[in-house]
Amino acid sequence: MTSPDAEPEPSLKTPRAEFGVSLREYRIAAGMRQKDLAAALGWSVSKISMVERGERPADEYFARDADAALRSNGSLVALW
Repeated sequence: MTSPDAEPEPSLKTPRAEFGVSLREYRIAAGMRQKDLAAALGWSVSKISMVERGERPADEYFARDADAALRSNGSLVALW
């Protein structure tokens, strides 16, 4: 029996959570802190953090801006 607080299996993650995981991976690969990405996008650090944790959905503008800032070559937009 699994705990109700257990993380879902990767294949069972919501699209919002999958986007957040990818955003975090691209941000780290770009050598950016949440603070750096927030400044580049004109968003708050809190919003970046919530999107990465899957607690807040990203809108299309956020996905496009993050894609450009992190040079993910359309991957974040496609995932959005």
